[in-house]
Amino acid sequence: MEGRPNTKKGIVYSELKQQIINNQIPGDKPLTVKALCSQYDVSRTTIREVLEMLISEGFLMQMKGAGYFVKLIDYQDMVEIYELREVLEVLAVKLFVERLNPERKGHFKEYVRLQEKAYWKDDHENFMRLDMKIHALIAEGARNRKLENALKSIYSQIQLMAAAAQDDAVVRKMASQSHSMLLENIERHDVQGAQKVMQQHVAEVRDYHKSRYYLYTK
Repeated sequence: MEGRPNTKKGIVYSELKQQIINNQIPGDKPLTVKALCSQYDVSRTTIREVLEMLISEGFLMQMKGAGYFVKLIDYQDMVEIYELREVLEVLAVKLFVERLNPERKGHFKEYVRLQEKAYWKDDHENFMRLDMKIHALIAEGARNRKLENALKSIYSQIQLMAAAAQDDAVVRKMASQSHSMLLENIERHDVQGAQKVMQQHVAEVRDYHKSRYYLYTK
């Protein structure tokens, strides 16, 4: 679906998903098929298909007779997401380094440079945007479509948690340091070194969120 954003279904899906990620839909506000049909001028079938997709991705839940609601990511969800992320990103960075080309290497270096600049300027929004671009580049550069699609789903969940955590200077510092270390290993074409940095990075952020998550979900 994300690969076909210009269809009516793709547009509705992308807009609703982004609104959820950006915390623009209150958790206590029901989404109804009738209201969404009117808002987007599409059929009930299209809306139901979009809502089912968002349920399957963990963004919505259905309450019979009440409508659809944004699904809060609870503690167990967060732990499971990071367990998957650790396994998949360690594999992705291995393939990324092994299959690296000069163009992707250049993009990675530039994203890390721009993110470092955003970090020192205290530009949280741009920092987080570049953070997702760095990880998306690794997923794409692994050149494994199944792996890339699995990571895209995880990154959407991570974005939702990042929105809940808001401007967290500790997480930004972790990311900035880890991405600089990743770049060093990528430039040396050190596969094992890159894997080790990625594993430590994901585990470090996971453990931090585990200790803080109750604050984000109050």
